[in-house]
Amino acid sequence: MISRFVRDRRLWGVAACALIAAAGCAAQRPTGLPALASPATEKHRVGEFVWFDLLVDNPDEAKKFYGPLFGWTFEPLDGGDQGYDTIVHRGRPIGGILQHESENDTKPDDIWLASMSVADVDRAVGQAERGGGRVLRQPKRVGERGRVAIVEDLEGAAFALMRTPNGDPAAASEQAGDFHWVQLWARDYEVSIKFYGDVAGWEIGEVLAHDKIDEGFFEANGTEVASVIELPWENVQPNWLPYVGVEDVEQTLTKAEKLGGRVLIRGKHLAILADSQGAAIGIVPLETKSRSDR
Repeated sequence: MISRFVRDRRLWGVAACALIAAAGCAAQRPTGLPALASPATEKHRVGEFVWFDLLVDNPDEAKKFYGPLFGWTFEPLDGGDQGYDTIVHRGRPIGGILQHESENDTKPDDIWLASMSVADVDRAVGQAERGGGRVLRQPKRVGERGRVAIVEDLEGAAFALMRTPNGDPAAASEQAGDFHWVQLWARDYEVSIKFYGDVAGWEIGEVLAHDKIDEGFFEANGTEVASVIELPWENVQPNWLPYVGVEDVEQTLTKAEKLGGRVLIRGKHLAILADSQGAAIGIVPLETKSRSDR
């Protein structure tokens, strides 16, 4: 069951790089990837994850899974001929689905890639390299999306760094179907705290113990933005995992299984599932808001 979390580091790189590679081709056309905030917000949520892209082998299958599960709709870019669909929820863009391409006939893992807003992409990339991270794609302008780079932390967890020209999307509402949280599964808890402190300017706030496994909550400007939890399994590759808010976890898991997904972890206040193509995503009940509920 847990083995579905395993991520080969090389395949992570192939899949993650597809986002910029495909967008680079799209940027040569009239539109390219659209701006994240429309209309423009002119505000940047620096230090927060503001966008989520699913890199997947079969986008149509992904849409058949996530549409009914979370109530998402999808808007193809330029009639669908560029391999990218914007995920829309309650009229608001919240992410995208990209068909990745393999290299040397090797099929990449299907993954969710979270994008962090930063004040200076090049500076953040430099900090990541100095901290032992690896650059998968150097900073580059990607259509109207802005300047983007893709990196791995020093344990191999991949994420994107982004600076949008017109501001970031507004923070998610507390409604079912919105991205609700992002969690780093890390091998070395203390090393991860230092790495992201240097790259994102995060500080660690509250630390909770879950059955002898520590979870620390990252803060940016006094606001909790993500958490880090120690990996209890040797065969799981460190990774960033997004969570979607739902009204009822058990009902959502039942529906996910009917749509071809599989339950990986059932917890007291959250669950993790694999979608119909194997990409891992978390779900959390909307009432889990206070520290006492964690």
